[in-house]
This record gives sequence, structure tokens and C-alpha cells, in this order.
Amino acid sequence: MSDRMCCWALGFIVLGTPACQKNGSSSRSAPAPALNPDAPPATSDVVTKPVPGDGQQPGPTPAPTLPPRYYAYIGGGSGQIGIYKFEVPAGNLLPLKNVPLAGAVTSYMAFHPTSPWLYVTNESGTGAVMAFSINPDNGELTKLNEISVNGGGPTHVSVDLTGKYVMTANYGTGEINSFAIQPDGRLGPALASTIAGQNAHQILSAPSGTAVYVPCLGSNYVAQYTLNTQTGQLTALTPPNLNLLTGGPRHMAFHPKNPWAYVLKELNSTIQAVSLEAPTQQLKLLGTALSTRPVAGGNNTGAEVQVHPLGSFVYTSNRGDNTIALFTVNPDGTLTYKSVTPTGGTVPRHFSIIPNGKWLLAANQDSGTVTVLELNPETGALTARGQPTSFPVAQFVEVIDLNRYKTTRLR
Repeated sequence: MSDRMCCWALGFIVLGTPACQKNGSSSRSAPAPALNPDAPPATSDVVTKPVPGDGQQPGPTPAPTLPPRYYAYIGGGSGQIGIYKFEVPAGNLLPLKNVPLAGAVTSYMAFHPTSPWLYVTNESGTGAVMAFSINPDNGELTKLNEISVNGGGPTHVSVDLTGKYVMTANYGTGEINSFAIQPDGRLGPALASTIAGQNAHQILSAPSGTAVYVPCLGSNYVAQYTLNTQTGQLTALTPPNLNLLTGGPRHMAFHPKNPWAYVLKELNSTIQAVSLEAPTQQLKLLGTALSTRPVAGGNNTGAEVQVHPLGSFVYTSNRGDNTIALFTVNPDGTLTYKSVTPTGGTVPRHFSIIPNGKWLLAANQDSGTVTVLELNPETGALTARGQPTSFPVAQFVEVIDLNRYKTTRLR
């Protein structure tokens, strides 16, 4: 072979087409630790096509991406779960089916990150958590089982980042629990139970996946734990909590890119930025608490906090003022108050931002409605769209892309 031909062959070997090419963002086996742990994982499927005339093996090209199929799930105090199709770009909620659950108070839900399973609190009676399978084609639910949470008022449920455990927080007893997820999505008996504090209101995994935080409204602190991802056991950190002194911490949300979180205080309608200290994962105050309202006075309580998927904005809901407050995130993780927008309903207990970051849906408990607000990702501004959707005692709403659970890919 001539020197020229040798150089050509060597160049082809060194600079040849890679064996795999990812589309969009990087592939991973678990969802990115972001505001919304339900964000769909990226895919890395590829298809190959021959390059005409080159006489070589086919090279990889990205597989066609599936357009999102957004479905909304609504829960509350009416003994049912509502399933709706959410149409973009119009922002319409189209009713599909109501799942009757006689006597159940379905006040919070958690979607599994990679498998078509849904976990729902039932605050009625002695309290329980329910497991459902999700049909990836039409969003319909089939109940799998229901497990006691060993305490009254299960107000929050989450799935850890490994997808192996479901965790619950009980407002009535302050108890928190972890349950192993069985191979078919059902829940086994509680693996760990402990008292986190008075009025435990949320249980949430840190982006690291090995720390868990529990805002305790009555104790005015956020309890801190490590999660053993092999056993599901929870062990208190040292110190065991971050003392917030006053205000009644209710919910917190993590920043998608930086080691910051935001704790909403229910009783005094304020929000406190905190940092996650490495490597201990302990929380530390970051700046001072800010009001979620432009003007003090009257009866108001904070309810929900969410961080925009891009990390530029933080939103909270005001029950009484019936608004969503907007904050901008500063370079150091602190917040600056910007504005409030009416939700178009009464007592917005919960809201969520859809995966594309361009819409916000609010569940208004006392008016029994779900309202849709368009979100400008550049400015954070919210604008009400369309007419409210009726849903009695609406306490929770979340939109997911059902394609996250599709096992087949376009070829």
C-alpha cells in the first residue's frame, strides 16, 4: 500500500464515525435532579442510514423524536382522580376520564421517574398511600394496591431518585415512612418509620439522591436525613435539622443546576433560600426570608413552591390573596421579588409547571377549579388563558409527558 493510502486508512480509523450519538441532552439511567423529579429522561436511541456513494458502512443518525403527549392528573377531596389531555400550544385541558375512589382524599401524587407507576396519598381515615399503573398509550390508571402509612394525614408522597422507594410524610403524627417498590409497581410494607417533627408536611430527596429533607410546619425546622439506597432506611444527619425559628415551613424545591433550595413558610407567607453544603448535604441559610406578597395584611397562607426548569425563576402560591408570586434567582442563589398574578380561582393549594417550562397549572381548592396560565420563559411572567376547568375540591395538578414511559421508539 502506498504511503498516501496508508495515511488515508489511518485517518479513517481515527476520525471514523462514533458508534453512538445522543440526541438533545445526555442519556442517563435516572432523571436529572431538578425541580420536577418527574422530568422525562433523555433517550439515546439511534438509527443508521447508508451515506450514498461512499461505499462504507452506514453511519448513525439521530432517531426521530416523539412529539410530547401531555396529560394532566388532578386530585383532591372529591374521591376521584381526573385524567385530562393538555393541548399545546393552545393550553387547553380536555377531560378524558375520572377514576372513582370512594371516600379517598387524593391530595398529592408522585410519578415514578422511569416506570409507568403513580403513587397517591389518601388522607381519609387512618391514612394510606395508593399505587397505580399508568397506561402509556392513553394515560388511564389501574389501581395496584394500598398500604397504611402508620399515621394520620399523609400530606405528601415522593419517589426517591433511584426509583426504588416511595416516601410519605404524615401531617397528623409527624411520622415519615419509606416503602420498597416491588417489580410490578406495588408497594411493600413500610421499611422505615420515624418521627421527623410536628406537622411533617413534605418529604423530598436531594439532587444527590442520598439526602432527604422534611419541612415540619409545627416544629419550625427542616429535618435532615440520609437515605440508604440499598435498604431504604432513613438516618438523621448531625445536626438533625435546620432551625427556621418561625413561619411554619411547608414545602421546599431544589434548583435544577446549583446547590440551592427554597423553603416556603406557610404561616407568615415568606420564602427562605438555603444552600446544600457539600459533602455533608446539610442545609444552611442563604440570605434573608422574603415576603411572597406585595402588601401585608389580611388572611393569607403560603402553599406551594416550584423552581422553573431553567432555574431562572421561583414561584409560590398565596392562599387568601389567590395569586402566584414570581421571584428571580440571583447569581448567588438568593431571590428578588418581582410580581404576583391572580390564579383565577380561590385558594390555590398546589400548582405545577409543565415539562416544557411554558405553562403553569393551578389547583384552586375552594373554587373547585384548575386554571391555566401561560409562562414566558424569558421574563417569568404569567398570563391567564382560557376558562377554568371544574374539579371539586381541587388540591393537586401535574402534567407529565407520557412519552417518558414509552418502551418503543420510532425507527
